This record gives sequence, C-alpha cells and structure tokens, in this order.
Amino acid sequence: MAKKSGIERIADAARNVKAIKDIVKAFMQGSWSAAAMQALKHYWPQILTVSIILFLLPVIIFCCLPAMLFGFETSADTEIASINLQANTISNYYDRYEEYCDDRVDEIEVLITEEDSENESKKTTYEVITNGEAMDMKWFISLHSVSFGNDLNVMNEQNIKEFVTKTILYTVENKPKETGNAAETASVEENNTKVLTIKYLTPLEFMSEYKFTESDINWAQLMYRTLQEETTSDYSVLGTPFEDPEWRNCITSEYGYRIDPEPGFHKGLDIGKPLGTEILAVKSGTVKTAENGTAGYGNYIVIDHGNGLETIYAHCSELLSAVGDEVDAGKTIAKVGSTGDSTGPHLHIEIRLNGETVDPFAYLS
Repeated sequence: MAKKSGIERIADAARNVKAIKDIVKAFMQGSWSAAAMQALKHYWPQILTVSIILFLLPVIIFCCLPAMLFGFETSADTEIASINLQANTISNYYDRYEEYCDDRVDEIEVLITEEDSENESKKTTYEVITNGEAMDMKWFISLHSVSFGNDLNVMNEQNIKEFVTKTILYTVENKPKETGNAAETASVEENNTKVLTIKYLTPLEFMSEYKFTESDINWAQLMYRTLQEETTSDYSVLGTPFEDPEWRNCITSEYGYRIDPEPGFHKGLDIGKPLGTEILAVKSGTVKTAENGTAGYGNYIVIDHGNGLETIYAHCSELLSAVGDEVDAGKTIAKVGSTGDSTGPHLHIEIRLNGETVDPFAYLS
C-alpha cells in the first residue's frame, strides 16, 4: 500500500476529529444508541472488521432501522408503541412513493403551463422529453432517512413529497428553429415551441447534486443493503460460488456506488481468488450465454434459473459450460481469471431479478 502524503494524513485526521465530535455530541444529546449510530455512520467499514461490531450492530438495528422502517414488535411500553405507530405511518407514505413521483411530473407540467398563460400574445406548445426513471424505492428511503438524520420525529408526508421534488428536476428551453421558407419560420415563431425536459436523478447523481459527505454515502449504502436483505423473496438463499466457505473474506469490491477503480455504480460483487480457482453455479439452471473475449466482462457465463432470476459470472480464464447446458447447483462452470476490464484475478458475480441487478451479498450463502 502506498504511503500517504502529509496533506492526506491531515485530511484523514480532520475527518476523524469531526467523526469523534459527532459521536460525543450524539451521546451528550441522546444516548449510547445515538452515539453508536454516529460511530457506525462514520466508521462502519472498519467496525465491521472488528469485534466491537458484536456490541454496536444489535443496538443500531434495534434502535434505528426497524423503528424507522418496520416498527418494533408489539409492546405494552407506550414509548415503543408510539415509535411503532410513527414507523408504520412513515412506511405507508413510502408505499406511495410512485404516486408522489407521478404527481410531481403532473405538477411540473401544470406549473409550466401556468407560467406561459400569463403571456397570451403567443401560443406556446411543448415537446416533453423524459430522461431516466424514478429511482428504486429502497434507495429513496435510504437517501431520505439519511438526509433527516434517521429521526422519525421529523419525518412526515410533506417532507417526503418535498424530497421527491428534489429527485425530479426539469428545464425549459426554446426549441431550435428549423431552417425552411419564410412561412414555416413565421409559423414556428407564432407557435413559440419549447422543449420541457424532465430529469429523474439516479442515487449517484442525487448524492452528487446535494453534496452528500463520504460518511453519508456509506450510511445510505448500508441502509440500502439492509433494506434489500429485509425484502429478499424466495430467492433469498442461493448457493456459494466457491468451495471455500470463507469466500466473503475475499471480497474486493462490493455492490453499489464506488470511487475506485473508477467512479460509478458497480452492479455486482468482486471476489478475489487465485487464477484458475473453480467457480460454482449458485443455483440450478440453463446456460443462456457463454461468451469469450468481450471488452467489459471478458469471458463470462449467464445462467437462467427461471422466474426472472439470472446469475452472471465474469472475467473468467476458462468457460466449462456452453449455451444450452443444464447445470446443477454446485457444478463447476468456469475458472477464475482476469479477462476483459479487470485489474487482477477475480470473479465478478451479478444477480438479476426481472432484468434489475440486486446486491449478491444478500442472496448468496
């Protein structure tokens, strides 16, 4: 590992001082659980690797996530009952997320129309362009809760709607005039055609637009993973991609937004293993794709398991299955390599449900 420069060490020290200040402040104003939440927020990657997590994680999960998202179990304690009621109320609002997104798009169109109605000298028509789609609800919940400090007491329908507004931006521009004869040009000017562009922000774009700190990004990703684990379906338990039961200790890059080796959304899990290590099918299915030499995935295999579930195994050195093969769970289908866009021997494994990637960590054994 390269040595850090003096400036980098100063920056690290500053971040640590701020983190400690947040933890102490949370303890003074709240309780041990509040301090634990701040500690996990700033240091969860490190905490997960040491024994202290055995103490902190149950406190965090009990005091924060279930209360905010799912409520506690039934209790005679009035305080917990109140928290449970508030959690259920907020959860019901989250369930209306798609409705709020549709309402926001309608609101934008009405807003633009009303602005132009004040100018009756020209008839304005609009060409509407939509970029992207509403972000996954689990990401919305994670970003919203982090933005409000995971505090149930300040969460309500109004600020959820306002948060939806922040995820859907728009611009209005005059449509470039097309070259043509004088009559066509006059008609375009009289109609005053404009372009309304509605832009749905991705989670990464949202965190960049609203300047999330590194600790907030880490916290949002941890919450997103927790939500995925809570909502896994019948596919919850898949097999293991390696015979080594400790393969999780070899994860080199997790699912989600990352900076290194290049910024962007990482759609799978990278597991570093020696060149030639056997890769196992995590569930029985039919080989849908077996390609060699692609630029991104290199040599890779896609297995169709039915009911919308697919698994992808990429950067292999050798493929041991062909298209159409029926494979059983635990069968060797390929070997670890470093083909395609890769910096070293590893398996990049993806899980797709109905065409959408999910975090493999929550599904694999």
